[in-house]
This record gives sequence, C-alpha cells and structure tokens, in this order.
Amino acid sequence: MTMNATSKLKLSCGAAVGGLLMSGSTAFAQLAPGSSDRPPSASTTGTAATPAPASPARDLDSGGVQDIVVTARKIEENAQNIPVAITAFSGKMLLQQSINEVKDLEGRSPNLTITQGSSDPGSMTVSMRGQSQPDLVLTTDGAVGLYVDNVVLPRSYGLRQNLVDVERIEVLRGPQGTLFGKNTTGGLINVITNDPGSELGASIDASYGNYNAYNLLGIVNLPVGNDVGFRFVAQHGARDGFGKNALGQAVGGENTTFLRGKFKAEFNRLTIRAFGDWGRSRVGGIYKLGGLKAAAGTQPEGSLLTRETALELYGAADATRLAQAVNVLKGYIGGGFYDTGGTLPNQSNGHTSDAGLDISYEISDSLKVRSISGYRYGDFDILEDLDGTPFTGTHPHRGANDTFYSQELQLLGGGPRFNWVIGAYISKESGQELSTTTTLPLVLNPTRPAVLNVTNGNVYGNSAAGFGQFNWSPVDKFTLTAGFRYTSERKQLDSFNRSELNGAIVNCAVPVSLRQDPTICRGHFSNTFNEPTYTASLTYMPAQTITAYAKFAHGFRSGGQNYRGSTTVESFAPFKPEKVDEYEIGLKTELFDRHVRLNLAAFYDTVKDVQRSVIIATSSGQTATVQTNAARATIKGLEAEGTWRVTRDFTIDGSFGIIDPKYQEFTDFTGDRSSEDWPTPKIQYSVAATYIARLPSGDLTTTLTWAGKSRQNLSPAAKGVAQVEQGAYGLLNGRVALALARWDATVALFARNITNKRYYAGAVGLESIGWNTVITGEPRLFGVQLIKRFGSGA
Repeated sequence: MTMNATSKLKLSCGAAVGGLLMSGSTAFAQLAPGSSDRPPSASTTGTAATPAPASPARDLDSGGVQDIVVTARKIEENAQNIPVAITAFSGKMLLQQSINEVKDLEGRSPNLTITQGSSDPGSMTVSMRGQSQPDLVLTTDGAVGLYVDNVVLPRSYGLRQNLVDVERIEVLRGPQGTLFGKNTTGGLINVITNDPGSELGASIDASYGNYNAYNLLGIVNLPVGNDVGFRFVAQHGARDGFGKNALGQAVGGENTTFLRGKFKAEFNRLTIRAFGDWGRSRVGGIYKLGGLKAAAGTQPEGSLLTRETALELYGAADATRLAQAVNVLKGYIGGGFYDTGGTLPNQSNGHTSDAGLDISYEISDSLKVRSISGYRYGDFDILEDLDGTPFTGTHPHRGANDTFYSQELQLLGGGPRFNWVIGAYISKESGQELSTTTTLPLVLNPTRPAVLNVTNGNVYGNSAAGFGQFNWSPVDKFTLTAGFRYTSERKQLDSFNRSELNGAIVNCAVPVSLRQDPTICRGHFSNTFNEPTYTASLTYMPAQTITAYAKFAHGFRSGGQNYRGSTTVESFAPFKPEKVDEYEIGLKTELFDRHVRLNLAAFYDTVKDVQRSVIIATSSGQTATVQTNAARATIKGLEAEGTWRVTRDFTIDGSFGIIDPKYQEFTDFTGDRSSEDWPTPKIQYSVAATYIARLPSGDLTTTLTWAGKSRQNLSPAAKGVAQVEQGAYGLLNGRVALALARWDATVALFARNITNKRYYAGAVGLESIGWNTVITGEPRLFGVQLIKRFGSGA
C-alpha cells in the first residue's frame, strides 16, 4: 500500500467490500489537508452501525507503519483486512511527491498508466491493469471510472484542474462490477476534496518556477456554528510553452483557473454535503512528425503526405518532385525536441461546471439511507496540426459540449457480522461534437482545395441500474462478500458527417442506405446494451497482521456508435460492449514488528470484445477513426506495494506492477491484428523516500520519487512501430520543505523530471495517409513555493 507514514489515515474503500464512498460507504476518511505540511489530525466519523473495535493503532514513534482504518463495511476495520487492491494518497503525500495533476499518479499505483490524449492536449487516457479507452470522443466510455467528491465524471476532460485542496485520492484496481457497475473494467480513481472544518481559517499557496510558471491558491474555511460550515477555493496558474512552432510561436503552455465552494451540515442523524465548482483551462501540446510510411507500390515514402508536400512546394508531383519532397519532410523529423514544424497552436480550450449533493440519514443505529446527485457540464475547443509540418497533412478543429446528470439512492444496514447495501442508479447524458478538418487538400480535392471534412454528431445516453451487496462473517477469521448489479443502457447518435465548401454540402458521408430520408444528410443510430455484473470474494485472516483473499469480478464497458464513420456502411457499424472476468488472489502483510508492510496481488483476466481504435482511409480517400472489437484477449498480472519505516524519520514507499496481455483472436475489416502490441507498458514501478530532519525552527522534509516503466507502443495500430514507441525510462522528482512553526508557514523547493529526460507522452498513427505523429512530454520543471496559514481551519 502506497501512503504517507506520518499519520493515521481513515479512508473509505472497497467496491468489493460493501461500498466505497459513492456507492455504499458509511463514513469518510480523514487524511492530511492537501495544502498543508502540518501533521494531520486523526478523527473518526460515525457510522450507521455500531462500530466494532478496530485493530489497535500503534504509536508511530515506536517505529511501526501506520494503521489504515476503514469503515467501508459499516464497522471500523483495518484496510489490511479487506479484499481490495487499493493505493491511497493523502493530500500531504500528493504535496510531498509533487503530484499536481491526475496524470502524475502514473506508476505510483501498480499497473496504472495515464497518457496524454492523442487528439486533445487537455485530456487524458487512463488505463489500469491493461484496460484502456480507445478514443476520447463522446460515444466511447473509459475503462477506468473517475469520481470527484462522490460524483461520477463521464469524461476525462477537465480532470487536470481538480487536484486542488484534495483530502485524498483512492485508486481501486480491477473491475468494480457491483457497486460501481459499468465502465470500470480496469478500476477507478476517486478524488475526495477537503470538507469544511470546524475552525475558522485561511491559507495562501504561491509558487513560481521556470518557464515563467506561477500558481496562486487561496482557501477559506468558514464555520457557521459547530455543525455547519463552508469552504471556498480559488486557484489560478499559468506557464509559458516549452518550444516553438514553424512560425516562431510558443507551444506547450498552460493557463488554468478553478473555483470551488463546498458546504457541510450535520443535524443529529442527518448529514448534508454539497459542492459546486467551475474551471477553465487552456492547454497546449507539442506534436511532431514522428516518421513517414514506407514506400509501397506506386506510393512514395510518406504516401499522400509526400504528394501534398510536392504539390504545395512545386506545383507538381512527378518522381523528381516527390523525391525532393521526401527529403524536405525528413527535415522535420527530429530537430529541437520541444520544437515542431507545424504552424497551428495545438491548443485545447476547455470549461467545466460541476455540482453535487450528498444527503445521508441514519434511520436507526443499523439502518441508513443515502442520496447522491451529480451534474456536470463541459465544453472544449481544440485546434491541432497533426502532421507537425508547415504543409497541410491534416488540421482538425474540434469542439464539443456535454451535459451529464446522475442520481443514486442507497439503503445500508446491518452490523459488525453482517452488513449490506442495496440501491439504484440512473444517469442521462446529451452532447454535441463537431470537427472540421482540412486533409491533403491538393491531393484529395485539387479543384476545390477549400473543401472541409465535417464530422458532426448529436449524442444521447441513458443508463439505469439496480444493485446489492453484502458482507458476512459467519465465523472469526473468515468473511464472505457477494454482490450483483444489472445495468441497462441506451446509446443514440445522430450523424451529419459530410464535406462542405463555403458552407454548402458537397458530399454526404452517411451512406444512403443508413439515412432515414435519402435526401437528408442524417443517419440515426440507436443501440441498447444490457449486462449483469457481479463480484464474490472470500477473506481469511490467520493473524492480525496477515490477510489472504480470493476474488472474482465480472465487469463490462458499454458499447456505442462510431461518431467518425465516413462513406462506408462498415465505418458506421456499432462496436460491442467489452466484458471482463477477473480472478484475483491477494496477500496483505505487516512484518518485522510492523516496520514493513507488503501487499501482493495476482490476477488473471479474460476479456471478450476488447474495444480498439483504428484510423482507416475511406473509399473517398479521406480518413476515419473507427472503433472496433477484438474477439478475445487474456491479461495476466502481478502487483506489489510496500512501506518500510526504516526509522522514526525515514520512510520508503514502493510499488511494482507487471502485466502479460495477449490477443487470442483479433481480426477486423483492416485485417489480422492479433500480433499488435498492447497499448500499455508491461512493467511499471516507483520508489519514494521521505526523510524528516527535526530542526528548532520546524521540520525539514525531503522527498525523492523515482517512477519508471518499460517500453510502450503509443499507437499499436501503426505498422512503423519504431516511429511511435517510447523506450523504457524513469522520471525523478524531488521536494524539500521547511516548516516555519513560528510563522505557521512552509517554504519549499521542488523539481520534476530532475534529470531532464526527453520522452514521448503520446502518439497519433496516421499511416493510412502517410505518417505518424508523436507528442512530447514535459522537460525539467522546478520552482519555489510558499504556503502561509491563518488560523487552523485551512
């Protein structure tokens, strides 16, 4: 288990053990505030059932690792005793390890991979245990569930802003088939922000670093009486770009603003939590030409991109001009690592608004009812240069808006030996996505080069589910957990895909056979996906410091329609749900008089209808990104997490994950793809060391973190693997913080990617028209931070 070893934590956990937070937990965690280097307090939140005594907490000064007390099964118990593979990060740990965004969690939890979205610098592709999302559009769902303050986020857009004033982050690995249901075939990430506290207080957090990076964060905690309070957060930050494009413009910069208000009230047996937030971001990416497609038949190296380049430079595409064009294009491969030959900003402008209402009422000491309501609105606008050259390979301009409502009701009951949760969940989503793309204009439309390819769809989705789960301890040392959920989803797409010239339709990309009215460029697609999901586990505790478990879980990720279909019936074919059966065994131990905690897990997944993405050339010569399914695959994996409290002031945390994924059968309309690489690395690991020097002025805390991973193919469908793969590498981060007790302040120096490792964070495979594109990762970032607190409430 990866966690800070300076305080006692309380966290909710365990979709497989009775209800993590949003889906059945009866209490909330208390960890260190995310914006403070103060020692966190240890407080206990009441539960609906009478709590049984937890494992006795050890005095940390005795040198033992911390206890992790959970109430996920309505009784206080040590997280070491439950059958869930969890990594928990306190707010203080996030600060110490320079984890500023969700993407920084990559490698800190075994087999968790987070890469930049290939079609949006402001989004993320989150993968866990080899399960990943094939495309970041409104018609596809993620394999990893994302939650903020108990409210599900259907999309990863805007999540980069949400690690502000965070109490904790919980990472649950494996299908969460009962309480979280669909779209968690890989696991889930749960971000919980700080609740209003009972003490008046405020804090200011300011930092400045290289690339003119600055960040300002203000927090105000405002209690109203003993049981009612508000908490307000405001953040603004910006950073210059890392490189320049062909026009000399800076690229890769960021600018974000975030506001949140949170309310909490407790009235005897009634607890109300409510929040609202607003965020705006501008995030840039650096897209570079990674390589050209090999020559084949009558097509030169670089295929259609080379022809376009020859026509733009020389007005002709004969053999001589094509050879010259190849040499020109190769000049844009490599060069300054953070520079690009493109002429567009590769920038994503996004906005999100969220609201949540969490109401729980204890009907009796053993019965509780809970309601969780959620709302999210998001929109974004993206302008990209996906060839990384000054020529017009493909230049998409994308935009979307999405509105999502969710409602969950839960009834929780029972006691220490037997507890249960039953509930119902519904959600409704509607949105619109629009992309206008200029692709190879002189090659594909020589007489009308101003033609735009328009991908336009209205997307609708409804989901309903009922679920139940129980935990039963018939005798000491053994606990049985079982749960079931049934989900029904309806997905709809209205497609208006077309080609336009000066606003007039030149060609409808929806085949006539798929239109309701042959004279109107509109295709309507509707599919219903129903699936039961379930889980069962058996836990055995032969001793207080040893827990062994065996678990089975069945999860599914919903199917959908192909938003980017074009000209052919096959490209509009719906893709099927992805289904996962996971068999897992685990062992959690505390050794050497509790100086060492070591947790192990092994899993074997059988996956049916694996969702995958491929870019194809249509019969009109345009490109289309379509979702398809691999018939069968298997994933085997091992995971290890540990904490070693070497001395009272020196702690080492580590994690390791390895997977062995294989397609058993994968043939689609593009051919046999069964030999393709998996889209995630096979090995990931991290080591973090924290040392506290206790000085008269205050503690001096030093943390170094190394996170590494093995080779990764960033675009597995590409044939030119060498052009889109990233070799094995690691990133070193560090932070040195001095707490100034007299002024109730902290001064810190921080650095990320200390060795200035150059690596690729993503790739876009465009071989169907001639090339591959790579996306650069961040260089060394460093700076100074000052945190000043006023009062004890923030």
